[in-house]
Amino acid sequence: MFTTTQRLDYNVYVVTPEFLTNATVDCRQNVTVGFSNTISDATDYNKTKPLNATMINYYNQTVSDEVWWSEDMCDISRELQANATKDLLVRLDNADCISAYGPGSGLMKGYANLLLVAKGKPAETNNTVLMSFRYEAFVSNYTANRWICDPNYLATHGNKCNYKEVALNDADSWSLAHPIATEEEYWKFVPGEEWTIDYCLAEPTHLTGMCQLQYSLVIMLAVLFANATKLFCIIYILTTHLDTVLATIGDAISSFLEVPDPVTMNRPFLSRGQARQFKKESPGLAVPYHPHKLRWWQAPSWARWIITLFFCILAIAITGKLLTYGNESFMGYSYGEYSSPYEVGFGTYSEYAVLNIFSTGSSNLTSKDFDSNSILITMVAVANLPQVIVSCLYFAYNTIYTSMVSADEWSRFTVHRKALRTTDPRGEQRSTYWLSLPWTYALPLAVASSVLHWLISQSLFVSRTEILNTRGEPEPISYMNVGYNPLAILIALLFGVSMVLAMILNGFRKLTDGSVLVGNNSLAISAACHREKDEGAEKRRVMWGAVRHEAEDGTPGHCCFSSEHVEKPRVRDKYL
Repeated sequence: MFTTTQRLDYNVYVVTPEFLTNATVDCRQNVTVGFSNTISDATDYNKTKPLNATMINYYNQTVSDEVWWSEDMCDISRELQANATKDLLVRLDNADCISAYGPGSGLMKGYANLLLVAKGKPAETNNTVLMSFRYEAFVSNYTANRWICDPNYLATHGNKCNYKEVALNDADSWSLAHPIATEEEYWKFVPGEEWTIDYCLAEPTHLTGMCQLQYSLVIMLAVLFANATKLFCIIYILTTHLDTVLATIGDAISSFLEVPDPVTMNRPFLSRGQARQFKKESPGLAVPYHPHKLRWWQAPSWARWIITLFFCILAIAITGKLLTYGNESFMGYSYGEYSSPYEVGFGTYSEYAVLNIFSTGSSNLTSKDFDSNSILITMVAVANLPQVIVSCLYFAYNTIYTSMVSADEWSRFTVHRKALRTTDPRGEQRSTYWLSLPWTYALPLAVASSVLHWLISQSLFVSRTEILNTRGEPEPISYMNVGYNPLAILIALLFGVSMVLAMILNGFRKLTDGSVLVGNNSLAISAACHREKDEGAEKRRVMWGAVRHEAEDGTPGHCCFSSEHVEKPRVRDKYL
């Protein structure tokens, strides 16, 4: 799913006071200007025609591969003049007008076409329409509100426009001028053409600020197929594989107590490290008992810790670097509208925060391209790539916790007699959590993972913008991009860092009894389950310890799980 914002391509007119009282409308300047790559592209626009040579020279352009065109806006200006005489337009003072139209057509609400009434008629012109343009076609998605700022303001502020500052400090002296495009600059202003604005007349509308939640049929079918396949596999496994499941440490202990493993016969005292060096052919040797002070971080192997932390830190570092780059790019495009990229609302799309990495730029996409699955799927893949990466990291993250909690669960059997936690309980056995972790860890980790994925969805997303004219009709020019939100990325980054730190801090906890580190090593578990008699011990409450100690004649003792009386192994005594 992705959001579609409907932006309004409104018309702006700078007019003299005589415009409102004249019987007719002077249309000599009543056009908007733009260019397309081909004549066919230009003529796709309603009511458009190529600019004549006089108009081309006026805009100081030479005809090259681009085709310059203009759109006659006389009908709209006549309609606005009629509505003004009927008091159907809303009068705004300069400050309110700048505040209403300053955010750009994507964020403004309640208003459409606009008449900016100058304080007087310039001596050098007889026109009543001093300047006119269409927002999207002339100003574009990136320059946003720059038309709000007068030439003097732009000159003194590095061509950056902060409409809030203009509304607060310069509303009374607000003036506009006619811009022209040059080879040296994107635009500049015609010298001497500055008109001080007296007030505004805004056309009320219900069209602005509308959003839609849409979906791709291809992607939806792919998701449904994947989930149906997953459901089929689950049902198939449940109905065909009816063997005993070894999903928890309790399942393993129960299985090895019921049927002792001959491979570890006469080797019933193995730590995880000794189990990794185990050789089947080696004779059983009595091992002296030396307790160690162990902590949780020792349960996972060094390789697992290094791999997990390396990729977590790498992901955090890359995200931080990309966020810094994105912030710099954001401020380069914002034209002074934002003093910080984190001022953009949480999870909100901004035209300044987009990934310009596609061969088809946002300004070249049209509404026809919205039906292109290749473009959409490419953007969806880019937007969801962090989700895949975080999911993979979470598997490694969860494995670290599983190893640590398993080691702690094992150590508890050395100090407390407990019923085994199994998938299929028998006798005094307890039911499993159905997860690799107890609820006290599984639920917080699941919630944390869900929150992180949600934050990422607010950080990077596909957003498309559909342009409507003031009558609510869609126009060919549209925008579709992968947008990012700096504030959401920062929060996701800090949340991810906190999850990694929480894992590391948990690693410093002491095991309940740090005498032997077994973890979830199957050889070490099987070695600890060679009971002496004690039939049916797996169905009762069990405890690990010494069923007998080393004898005076040197006969080694024996440690195992037992439902009968056991004692703590003696230091330096030898056990099998």
